[in-house]
Amino acid sequence: MNLFPNSTSTYIYRFILICFLTFFYSDHSKAQNTIPNELSKVNIYADFGGGFSRGLATINIEGRIFSGNKLTWYVRTGIGGGGIDETEGPGVLGAVTMLTDKGNNHFEINGGTFIGKNSDVPDELFFMPIADIGYRYQKPDDGFIFKASAGFLGIRFGLGYAF
Repeated sequence: MNLFPNSTSTYIYRFILICFLTFFYSDHSKAQNTIPNELSKVNIYADFGGGFSRGLATINIEGRIFSGNKLTWYVRTGIGGGGIDETEGPGVLGAVTMLTDKGNNHFEINGGTFIGKNSDVPDELFFMPIADIGYRYQKPDDGFIFKASAGFLGIRFGLGYAF
């Protein structure tokens, strides 16, 4: 069963492929790691939440694109389901995440969009903005991830693993 119409599925698959390749090849240009306690290169987590909307539940993969002294930037993509107002259905997301600090506890800011296929109206896409701030527990290098945030879509929680 094809969840997306033929005209959009090609573009969505290309988008996911480009994000996937960016995750794994963006950090290979560095010759030496000079930052102690650098955060992981790849994070995988599931998150869910709602309140101001019908909600959003996704499985995400993040790839580190920058790691400085105080900030770490990730680009992320995910797949899941969501809805806003009277529109809901499956879709994909693209976003950017900024984390502060190099310890276990981080302030987090996310921004991006969720593009979904309306389950009630064939061939209709909808867009949901993703903008939230929150807290993330993530050890340097690898391990368990817990996150909680609030934003346009309401309150969200996530669990995952960094490696």
